[in-house]
Amino acid sequence: MQRNLKRSDRDRPVMRRALPVVIVLLIVAPAVEAQADDLLPFELAVAPFDGPIPPLAPMTRTAVLVTVSCARLVGHSVAYPMDLTFSIESAPAWALASVNPTRVPVGLDACDAATRTARFTASMGVVTLPEAPAFEAGDITLRATLRGVAETTTREAIVSLSADWAPLLSVVVDAPARAVVGGETAEFVFTATNRGNAPVVVASSVENATRSWNATGLGTAAIEPGASARFHLRVDTPSDVPTDAASYTVAFAWHLEADPRRANEPVLATVLVSVRSGSVAGLGEALEDTGTLPLVALLLPAPAPLALALALASAAAAFRRRP
Repeated sequence: MQRNLKRSDRDRPVMRRALPVVIVLLIVAPAVEAQADDLLPFELAVAPFDGPIPPLAPMTRTAVLVTVSCARLVGHSVAYPMDLTFSIESAPAWALASVNPTRVPVGLDACDAATRTARFTASMGVVTLPEAPAFEAGDITLRATLRGVAETTTREAIVSLSADWAPLLSVVVDAPARAVVGGETAEFVFTATNRGNAPVVVASSVENATRSWNATGLGTAAIEPGASARFHLRVDTPSDVPTDAASYTVAFAWHLEADPRRANEPVLATVLVSVRSGSVAGLGEALEDTGTLPLVALLLPAPAPLALALALASAAAAFRRRP
């Protein structure tokens, strides 16, 4: 037994030397673990300011609220400051997305002592481009990244967008007014262009006329985005009217091809038809104004050309001198 006691006495210095090392390990190990667990668990939430994002027409702006909630687990500690960054990972080709700010520092005191949570907000802006196709959906992927000393954690959120109908129809006429001799037909060509982003159906009709002259033509056409269609209006003038004029208002009613209930206000266009007399005086004036009087004379059989040409010129001059 004495031999065993002596051996125990010999081991005591070794144990005394090892004891501080064990104590140091017990102190350092939690600190190392805390350093390794310095990352805050967090959740990423993305929501519009005023509820779900409605369908957006081209060249429309909207804002989306980005909220990050960081919760610190019980028993874990944050030993070092961290960075919270935002980035747009993907977006449809017809939309531009940005987020502000792109970086938020997370300090040691970021978490509330009572709730042990921290909240950070940012704003994501979305602008739809002019070529946004109607009724097409697309997703914007937003990434939030929390970087700590030991590791990096990311979260992603999806923002769903859809493009709406942007109605725009323009109508132009080749000539706003035409003058014809009584009994002739005046024709107008209207060009309707779909400047929106969805197919439309256009129906044209004469809405108002100041005379009951026979008007025919026009019709209905389906027009694709960026395309045009032509509509013809023909007005037959009476031959027994010496001088008169009439205006015609054409209405272009149009609606979405996919949904006839989604209609817009008709586009109106007004044209004027004037009738002038077909007498020699009127003919002489018209021929002289256009410089065709010598040509008419040359086409008449001799000896009539000279006499008729002089008569036409005299009649035209007398017509202009009338009060």
